[in-house]
Amino acid sequence: MTIRLPKHDVFDDILRIFGRRRAVYIPPNSYKKFGPYSVIVTKKEPFIKALFSSKDRILPNGWVYLDDLNVITGLDINSV
Repeated sequence: MTIRLPKHDVFDDILRIFGRRRAVYIPPNSYKKFGPYSVIVTKKEPFIKALFSSKDRILPNGWVYLDDLNVITGLDINSV
């Protein structure tokens, strides 16, 4: 299964200046529903919502912070 993460942009830099983090939505149980040969496209949290939310909030099911993900690209497989 491939998960396509959104690209880093200027708004992510602005959030980092204010000490905020942006979350992305990864549908839960997508592996069981679509199988191993699927491509999942994630959705970013809106900028305004991330800016005005509390720093230590608990995210709903399916949402995860981009900073918390360990991303392994095709180039990193040999080094693991």
